[in-house]
Amino acid sequence: MQVPRKRIKRRSLGDSANSCIRHRAEFKNHVWTYDFVFDRTEDGRQVKILTVVDEYTRESIATECK
Repeated sequence: MQVPRKRIKRRSLGDSANSCIRHRAEFKNHVWTYDFVFDRTEDGRQVKILTVVDEYTRESIATECK
């Protein structure tokens, strides 16, 4: 028996009806990205952090913890 090889999933660039158009940053404040980061404190409580980054300069615009 042979195990089939895994296929590499490729991300589409905005052709479907529910997708967004991704832009490359051409100048400062042109494209921002955001991400939620989760961590746990020493006593076990969960911390949720929102980070916003300018794609052109890679500078952190905002970091908010809840």
